[in-house]
Amino acid sequence: EILSGLVGSEMCIRDRYQEGAQFFRARKLENDFNVNNFELKDFWEPPSKLVGLGRFNRPLEPYLHLTSGEYFTPKKEIGIKTGERYLLMYYKLNKTLPLFSFAESSIIGDLTRKSRQKLKLILNFINDLMLSSEDKAHVISSALSNEMINFNELDGWCYQSIKDSNAVNTCVRVSVKEKLELKNTFLCEIDKDGNDKFIGVFSIVDDDVSYDSFDENPTKVKEEVNNLYSDCLLYTSPSPRDQRGS
Repeated sequence: EILSGLVGSEMCIRDRYQEGAQFFRARKLENDFNVNNFELKDFWEPPSKLVGLGRFNRPLEPYLHLTSGEYFTPKKEIGIKTGERYLLMYYKLNKTLPLFSFAESSIIGDLTRKSRQKLKLILNFINDLMLSSEDKAHVISSALSNEMINFNELDGWCYQSIKDSNAVNTCVRVSVKEKLELKNTFLCEIDKDGNDKFIGVFSIVDDDVSYDSFDENPTKVKEEVNNLYSDCLLYTSPSPRDQRGS
């Protein structure tokens, strides 16, 4: 009964993200990057050879790590500092995305009180592993989490952000990334006041990537940033940051 509550086909699903849901991802850039050298693959999952052991993934197993509904948490997750430039990817869901949740609120189904308490202990144990920074904890957490979604043929996991307890992160299988549409990729920087400065935007036509900077094409960049703000307001109603620099 306890195992069915943990990995049962419906009991473990906290939420099915529906078509139109928004996700964001940030990628820190090296100082010597060139905007003309980016390819479409650079806006998706990292190369397998760069993937080490993580909370969910085993070495050489890439996943898409995203934040649901807002674009402030991704830059916190990768530790962007003032003056550093990074890519901000904005995706929109075009198909239902069922995920396993490690939140206590995901315990549903017809369970006895005793079984529910035991299941809560199991989830708390897994969450403690997730919050750990030690590789030995990640060996266990990655094995457990993969067994859970493989059992149910789910698309990934949703879990509380380590950097922001109010944010929900998702870890999505690369095999289902066609459920996501890449809407925009922005080149950004954190200014001295802690605000997002939009330096430019990448456009993709037939898998070819082109770049427009704010200095050379401010109208284009402003239009895309305004579209981003409008989408966020329509979907989640966050408070957009200062559009300084664009």
